[in-house]
Amino acid sequence: MLAFRQLGFFILGLSSLLFLQCSKPQYLDEFTEVQEKDSIAARYLSVESINFGLPPWGAPAEIEKSYGPFLKYLSAKLGTSLRLYISADYSMLLTDLKENRVQFALLPAGLYADSLNQKMNLRYIASTVQGNKNHYRGLIIVRKNFPGETLADLKEKKFAFVEKSSSSGYKYPLAAMIKSGIHPDKHFGQIFFWVPTRSNAVLRGSIDGGAVYDDLLENDESENELKILFKTETIPFEAMVSAPATPGRFTSKLRYLLTEISEETRLPDGTKVLDSSKGIYFSGFTVKSEDFYSFTREIDSLVRQYSGDTP
Repeated sequence: MLAFRQLGFFILGLSSLLFLQCSKPQYLDEFTEVQEKDSIAARYLSVESINFGLPPWGAPAEIEKSYGPFLKYLSAKLGTSLRLYISADYSMLLTDLKENRVQFALLPAGLYADSLNQKMNLRYIASTVQGNKNHYRGLIIVRKNFPGETLADLKEKKFAFVEKSSSSGYKYPLAAMIKSGIHPDKHFGQIFFWVPTRSNAVLRGSIDGGAVYDDLLENDESENELKILFKTETIPFEAMVSAPATPGRFTSKLRYLLTEISEETRLPDGTKVLDSSKGIYFSGFTVKSEDFYSFTREIDSLVRQYSGDTP
């Protein structure tokens, strides 16, 4: 199954390595057909204002292909349009929610933990599931012929994290390193930030090791040429949330609709609403408590303390 959890913007010249640079958010307007304008949603919010936010998990066209049927389905059921809004970067999505540019969003666990620690008062709606799984892991990968077997063996090597708001690609691996007494700035020879949609940078030797999420490796044709050096603790899947200004009654309706969706749910033309072959990795939603994300909040606090940040 394909997934689009991790991306950045300024390419270093190595096809998979990059530094992060903000750009303007991207709107995808194909899914703006409005039905039943007298619905509860339309009474509370103007059609133009209802934006469904995602982090930049992949190329806009790929995200549009993945989430298009999902948004069409919800738009029809809610009787108003949900417009796909791709934020400039992970952290900007929280700003977009806070300033009501986005009314609903799907947040990675680490980003949701940020919002809880910052007391943003986002309204939790539901969490994604993948079959019977409600979590995933981060992995640190190296070439199969890499002589070491532990994180300590990456000393003085070139290593790549994903964007700093990524749970599997930054926060959880970094927290594990800190707990093991490894300080990345001193431990690694060079640190990069990369887009691990494929692992060629590791295979080519551009970097010696990198952080990825487990589903990516399962879908990577180069898997047999790589080995896993480390697995993180389990990471909760994404949380669907609403902005503080979004009416609670509308949020409750969305929660009901999400928990009714399954892999068998289809649009009137037969199109699957959640289609893994088109890159949407989750198979439904479940409702959890805030405690489900408590360990992620601890990880977030540890990383902030290490980085000298304040919530």
